[in-house]
Amino acid sequence: MIRKIFIGLGLLIAFMAFIGAFWGTSSTTNNTYSTTQSTKKTYNHSKAELAVMNIDYVEKTLKDTLKDGDSAKFKDVTYVTDKKGGGTVCGYVNAKNGFGAYSGYKMFVGAGKAVFMEDQVADFYNVWNKLCTK
Repeated sequence: MIRKIFIGLGLLIAFMAFIGAFWGTSSTTNNTYSTTQSTKKTYNHSKAELAVMNIDYVEKTLKDTLKDGDSAKFKDVTYVTDKKGGGTVCGYVNAKNGFGAYSGYKMFVGAGKAVFMEDQVADFYNVWNKLCTK
């Protein structure tokens, strides 16, 4: 179990480094998504727009995994950028449990497509301290 967690954290860090290599340090980012070699779509997003899109993605992903996602309340949600321009979404979420009661705010981290809460990763607090506190 611990080995899987470390592998997951290693993949998360590698993915963040991969994303950081493409985000650069300019105020406008050029993202190219390609489904085939002949069809390319280019999107220009500012760093603020990318932050909002990442936050929206992480919140939606969390809502989809919670018992009662519609009841989710988020607070202190931030987008923390690294030196290479990549970023991590950090914050707290509270939602109703199976008994219909709010269970209390829990910390969460989202980077790329990896989104997890404090009770899902054994070494969560070290990840939080490394990625979310600057």
